[in-house]
Amino acid sequence: MSPTTEAKKTLSVLRLPAVRAKTQLPTSTIYAMMAAGRFPKPIALSSNTRGWIEAEVDEFLQARIAERDAGNTWRFLGEAAARVVEGAKP
Repeated sequence: MSPTTEAKKTLSVLRLPAVRAKTQLPTSTIYAMMAAGRFPKPIALSSNTRGWIEAEVDEFLQARIAERDAGNTWRFLGEAAARVVEGAKP
């Protein structure tokens, strides 16, 4: 996307319930993935309010789709999970 197009794009911020609804992930998983660097971090909207940039959440979902299409479905869970899944295949 060109800088001009990016500048014209309106930013949308999602609160946690909307992030959970969009990703279908529970809160604990969202925060665990954030701690591991595998999910976008929220921005401060006020001293007590946080929100996620919708485009970043969309990029996360697009990356999961790309991994699925590349056959790397379990990679984002980590190497140990991938080994368990691969070991279970006949």
